[in-house]
Amino acid sequence: MSASWLFAFLGGHQNWRSDAVTEIEGLLDAYAPLSTCTEASSTSLSLRLSSIPLEAWENEVPVLDAIIRETTRMAQPHVAMRRNLGPELYINNKIIPTDAYVVYPFSDVHLDPEIYPDPWRFDPGRKEANNVSFGYVGWGGGKKPFVLQTSMLMVFSVSQAKPLVLATA
Repeated sequence: MSASWLFAFLGGHQNWRSDAVTEIEGLLDAYAPLSTCTEASSTSLSLRLSSIPLEAWENEVPVLDAIIRETTRMAQPHVAMRRNLGPELYINNKIIPTDAYVVYPFSDVHLDPEIYPDPWRFDPGRKEANNVSFGYVGWGGGKKPFVLQTSMLMVFSVSQAKPLVLATA
């Protein structure tokens, strides 16, 4: 679902779309230039994208990372849910009994105007919310964050690269 929102947001923000495409084309030029392709099949965009090393996807796409982060902040309708295995505890002066579930919608933090001024505005260039604990929970937080965050970001980046580049061709 977030992938669909990414394209919807970029459709209304051509500057960010253009910057993302430029970044992806830079990776292609650096790691899979057309001049080194010897066979017709090796010029396919899918093959060229797959030849970009993982380290490049993790470290050389700050624009795409910012776009994914902002899309996740605005459009991820998820909640964190945990079961209290005991003993009972208090959160904000409310008792959480043993075996009870606590549910926290991510939108409580991601759309809070005190944390993100103008929270409904798509702005991948906005500063990170470092002024509060867990100001961004797009991939989880606390003691049990999403352990595959890096892998998921890479998969998300690669899966969005091809349609972005093709859409400008």
